[in-house]
Amino acid sequence: MLGNGGNGGNVRIVASRHYTSLSHINATYRVPDGKNGRPKHMHGENGETIEIKVPVGTVIRQVEPWKVIPPKKEIDIHEDPRLNLLEKHYIFRSNYLPQEDRIRFLKESIPRKRKRQPLLEFDLKNDGDSCTIFEGGRGGLGNPHYQTATILSPGFAGRGEMMEDRYYEFELKTLADAGLVGLPNAGKSTLLKAVSNAHPQIAPYPFTTLNPYVGTIDFEDYWTMTLADMPGIIKGAHQNHGLGLRFLRHVERNKIFVYVIDLAGEAPWEDLETLQSELELYKKGLTNRPSIIAANKADISESAKKNLEILKSKTNLPIVPISAKYSKNILQLTGLMRHLVESVKE
Repeated sequence: MLGNGGNGGNVRIVASRHYTSLSHINATYRVPDGKNGRPKHMHGENGETIEIKVPVGTVIRQVEPWKVIPPKKEIDIHEDPRLNLLEKHYIFRSNYLPQEDRIRFLKESIPRKRKRQPLLEFDLKNDGDSCTIFEGGRGGLGNPHYQTATILSPGFAGRGEMMEDRYYEFELKTLADAGLVGLPNAGKSTLLKAVSNAHPQIAPYPFTTLNPYVGTIDFEDYWTMTLADMPGIIKGAHQNHGLGLRFLRHVERNKIFVYVIDLAGEAPWEDLETLQSELELYKKGLTNRPSIIAANKADISESAKKNLEILKSKTNLPIVPISAKYSKNILQLTGLMRHLVESVKE
């Protein structure tokens, strides 16, 4: 007598701080089948679980297939259509042809289909967070399961459950303690390089930063914090202008914001207004997050000093005048950043 077949394998996702991109993810994964049941009531082994490592901050969403794949044309191998149905759910002994009572019994024993579940979504924010995005089908029941008072030696066993394909999209959102928010060429990349171990591209043209850079700030007491330099935002970013949503989907994952404002510009207070407006239009309440202003290029001209005073009158946020290029007033800025980060409740 045959034992039950093993369940199909699962797909498990695990967040790891040792990964920084999704470039290693395959487009398709095939889950191993469970093993067949064996004689002497020995059950088959379950299929192995596939484990996929992703960076911390990965969001996984189940999506509907982009197109409907037409079902394969069924081939009738029996004159009796009921037997074609049963072949989908049962394995028959060689040359076995069930009689009328057996057909009726097998039809009544067909396993019910699983109810369709809502689309899944997972947000892996911490190192070691995990989720199962696919559970293998149930193994087929061995023929002892079908024994009855009138069926002493069943010539049939259940087939394993066939699972439908599932489709997921993976999105990596940068996680950092503090995020640098500023217009293009405000000096975010220069500031990140001045205070951390990151080495972003720096050039005199807009959108130098096309992807987020994350650096680590090490303090003398061995306390560390992460700082992310996001692609520069422009007016209309919430409508996907410029780098638009590519920027905004990263900025929402930071504990605090550091608005990097160019004091040498014509109206720095208007730059701050643009940044806060775009954040709020993208996600209401985002500007309520703890924030400070790094007033950059404070040493360039007399107009920068005047602009600093006007900026102070336009906002209640703490302002630290700095020169990222020459690393002036950086310790005051990083000290205030640390204070804010430590004050944020997890």
